[in-house]
Amino acid sequence: MKYCALIQNFLGYAKYTKAYGIHVPSKDDDVIRRDVKVTEKMFYQETDKNYKNYPNVIELQHKVTTKLQQSYNKVTTKLQQSYNKVTTKLQQSYNKVTTKLQQSYNKVTTKLQQSYNKVTTKLQQSYNKVTTKLQQSYNKVTTKLQQSYNKVTTKLQQSYNKVTTKLQQSYNKVTTKLQQSYNKVTTKLQQSYNKVTTKLQQSYNKVTTKLQQSYNKVTTKLQQSYNKVTTKLQQHYNKVTT
Repeated sequence: MKYCALIQNFLGYAKYTKAYGIHVPSKDDDVIRRDVKVTEKMFYQETDKNYKNYPNVIELQHKVTTKLQQSYNKVTTKLQQSYNKVTTKLQQSYNKVTTKLQQSYNKVTTKLQQSYNKVTTKLQQSYNKVTTKLQQSYNKVTTKLQQSYNKVTTKLQQSYNKVTTKLQQSYNKVTTKLQQSYNKVTTKLQQSYNKVTTKLQQSYNKVTTKLQQSYNKVTTKLQQSYNKVTTKLQQHYNKVTT
């Protein structure tokens, strides 16, 4: 089974699998033998006539692959060593460059910070002087404005008080007259309302009294008729049951 698998891999017979009916060997020995025979036949057909014993080819394949693996290992080892040397040198060069750049950066930023501090200090001083003068000028102007405002508002308040006093007096006179007129009208309306409601109440009482009397008569008659009927029915019932 091992030879079968090795020969199939070595010659690349996967593409002939469907054509020749080769399948993955099972645990059945007969099936394994059949697959080996079919593979051996294909090997003779596809390879050089001088190689009649396929195990020799398998051994040759093993030797070739071993040498290839050894060569590959040597090459990759050398490449790894070269890579390590190059990366080490690059790291050292990188460290030197970054150190110098950091030092240069620190010097430049220190100088810039010093220059910035000087400029901002001068600007702050100039700002303070200007704002102080502006505040003084503002205080003078607002003081004068406040004084003028006080004078004007005092006069306005006095004029306002005079006008509102007169308006209040006029308002009181008008409202007093309106109240008197309102009282007269409402008094007359109340009197008229009382008369009308009294007459309506009297009429209502008369009508309801008459209706009550009629109702009493009707209900009395109905009660009498009911009593007669029930009496007769009771008498009839008594006779029947007796």
